[in-house]
Amino acid sequence: MIALKAMTALALLLGSPQAHPGVVGPGVQRAVERQGSALVQVAFEAPRARTLAGTRAAVRTVRAHVLARAGSGFRLTASWDAVMGMAGRVTAAGLLRLAGSPDVRRIDLDVGGHAADAQSDPLIHADQARTAGYTGNGVTVGILDSGMQLNHPDLSDALVAQSCYVDAPGTCPNGAHAQTTGNGGRDDNGHGTNVAGIVTGNGTIAPIGVAPSSRVVIVRVLAADGSFATTSQVISGLQYIVKHPEYGVKVINMSLGTNALFAGTCDNVSSFTMNFASVVHALRLQGVTIFVSSGNDQATNRMELPACLSEVVAVGAVYDSSFGTNTVFCNDPTAADKVTCFSNSSTALDVLAPGAPITSAGVGSSTSTYYGTSQASPMAASTAADLLQKNSTLTPVQIEATLKSTGKPVTDSRNGRVTPRIDVIAALNATPVGPPPPPPPPPDTKRPVVKARAAVVKHRKSARLRFTVTDNSGSASVVAAVFRGNKKVKQWGPETLDSGPYFVGWAAPSKRQHLSFCVQAEDAAGNVSKQSCAGINVT
Repeated sequence: MIALKAMTALALLLGSPQAHPGVVGPGVQRAVERQGSALVQVAFEAPRARTLAGTRAAVRTVRAHVLARAGSGFRLTASWDAVMGMAGRVTAAGLLRLAGSPDVRRIDLDVGGHAADAQSDPLIHADQARTAGYTGNGVTVGILDSGMQLNHPDLSDALVAQSCYVDAPGTCPNGAHAQTTGNGGRDDNGHGTNVAGIVTGNGTIAPIGVAPSSRVVIVRVLAADGSFATTSQVISGLQYIVKHPEYGVKVINMSLGTNALFAGTCDNVSSFTMNFASVVHALRLQGVTIFVSSGNDQATNRMELPACLSEVVAVGAVYDSSFGTNTVFCNDPTAADKVTCFSNSSTALDVLAPGAPITSAGVGSSTSTYYGTSQASPMAASTAADLLQKNSTLTPVQIEATLKSTGKPVTDSRNGRVTPRIDVIAALNATPVGPPPPPPPPPDTKRPVVKARAAVVKHRKSARLRFTVTDNSGSASVVAAVFRGNKKVKQWGPETLDSGPYFVGWAAPSKRQHLSFCVQAEDAAGNVSKQSCAGINVT
């Protein structure tokens, strides 16, 4: 009866003049009514900060207010220190409270998406750029995709760091939904390996990449089937790069997009586009230029998220040569520099690049050939790496402007839209020489520090076992456990935690005894803390 009353109150709120119009997105109320709760993203109502530090401070304050208001009606599943929003599961009562909060801008169902699936070299003059010595040397590119074959002969020497964020029903290689240690960037699909090869392949097996001397941070956000269940997991992947400036990422490629399409720019359309725009803005404040595939839905006036965001460089595809009739995604006679029949387009499209067919590195230490805007986007991203090698002081605005002003104008016959197709050597010729790049940061060799706290607990009672974790990088993967002698009786984690105090909930056994509570942590650089143990006296 209580649940029925809450649902009735919710319906009255959303249909009343007092409701905040446009706060609750389409389908949210129905999903809650049918399932009792729904996985949503919440965008906060707050002015955009001018600095990353200001953004983080505002996020902490607003998120605390919103969570306090939602109470037990909202279970947090993802939050980000540089994003004006959060994700979680909301009930009818929680939706009622959130919809009336002055700190909430928008609530929408979280949505999923998918990957946007050697003649290109001379077409964009990448071969001339390499001959001139521009290979992306000294530049690190973040690749959010299905991962990378970590030991591929063309790619293994380029790897800086790796992580994974994959929501259910998919998992990371460790079987969990997040992994920041070990082989988290392992590719179980093949798409990401092809994309990484376009950027940084050294040419041992597959054709050489556009920026073969660049290094890569691999963030796996696609499941083994090439899909992502929620946009939250992709935002978490971008947040990983925000939190690790020591990796030096200055270019990001995302060859992926939502199943939903958007006309024009989409920054303010829904809570998940708002949160995506928020993390993209945080990266721009760090000087990172983000390239995104426009998608392969054959849409002439709409694109996928995140390509539709105003602060990314959206990349469509042209054929790299005339090779007869293309039959992938659609049927189309081919010609060099002809916009492909599958490439999405809208007023938010920025540049074009070769995307069909593109042969690159493949899983199994082999090659693979893909067709799609997924292949066009890393062509443009690695061009940016070449520009940054020549002038490391270039801003995202300058990089985008240079690619547009030096590209070859190409008319899309489907809609008459004229978009520049990138030209690597022309962009390099228009870029002034900058100061030499700074030396790479020294390797992180400092161990995390953990401290378990002793506890006295009455038998059969619940308790909070407390500990602290500190790491110079700001976060570490933590495992906590209770031992009876040498036998482990309970474990929590591994889970990536920011530096700070924490506790885990634990139910004491029925018998009086002495146990041990132990904590250990490992940071992204592979440094492992000393294990800290403290006594638990069950009285």
